[in-house]
Amino acid sequence: ADDYTLKLAIFHTIFNIAGVIIMVPLVNNLVALVSSMIPSRDETVALTTPKHLHQSALEFDDTAIEALRKETSRIYGKATGIIAKGLSLDEADVFSNRKVKQLIKEHDKPLEFDVDAAYVRDIKSLYGAILDFIHQMPGDSSVSKQLNGIHLANQGLISTLKDVKHLQKNMLKYIASDNSHIADEYNLLRRRIAKVLRRLEKIKGKEDSDTSILALDALKLTFEENVGRLHERMDDLIRNGHISAEMTISLMKDSNYANPIIQNLIEVNSNYLKS
Repeated sequence: ADDYTLKLAIFHTIFNIAGVIIMVPLVNNLVALVSSMIPSRDETVALTTPKHLHQSALEFDDTAIEALRKETSRIYGKATGIIAKGLSLDEADVFSNRKVKQLIKEHDKPLEFDVDAAYVRDIKSLYGAILDFIHQMPGDSSVSKQLNGIHLANQGLISTLKDVKHLQKNMLKYIASDNSHIADEYNLLRRRIAKVLRRLEKIKGKEDSDTSILALDALKLTFEENVGRLHERMDDLIRNGHISAEMTISLMKDSNYANPIIQNLIEVNSNYLKS
């Protein structure tokens, strides 16, 4: 009766056993509660690491430039995939031989896609690695012009992804709109970007750089003509009351995102080819 240590030990044992008996049936509910309070780390968000930017490549200017070219190509490939998904399109379809107009009709439902998350996962670390690699090269390097071209190409891709993110907001709202006029205009923006992506991919495949540059110049001219046609159509739609004032403002703003997307994609390839 006077052994208080034994009494405390027995109490502690009974308390623990009772706790286990009470909590075992509630374990699943407790796990669900804790999981909702403390989100688990998303294991799928693994930053992309560079494949070609090795320190040994810095020993010679030519090898350094080649490494930067290859890594820039990786960024370009990942960026075009993000652009396609940001437009609610499938990347494989965009680069297929199927008619782009038909693809747009088939992909007429808005698909939620987080451009920012894709940028952080697939692009950001590679872009940072390229900048670090460039800064490790001598300032008076004989390939400074080439470095500048590669740098500009990467900057252009980053700007393009930002514009895709801004374009996406109203695009997702209007591509399936009951108003066929505004839906047609937003789908036309998607079609123009998809066609440029496809044409640029074909230009990249040309071995003759002079031929590629001429093809890019022709694409620039087509782009400028399309911008003029868009403004004419917008004036007609407004004049005939086919779209509301809100739709008009959105279309004007988003055409100012779509046009730089196309322009940047052309300039990225131009800088890359000239570098």
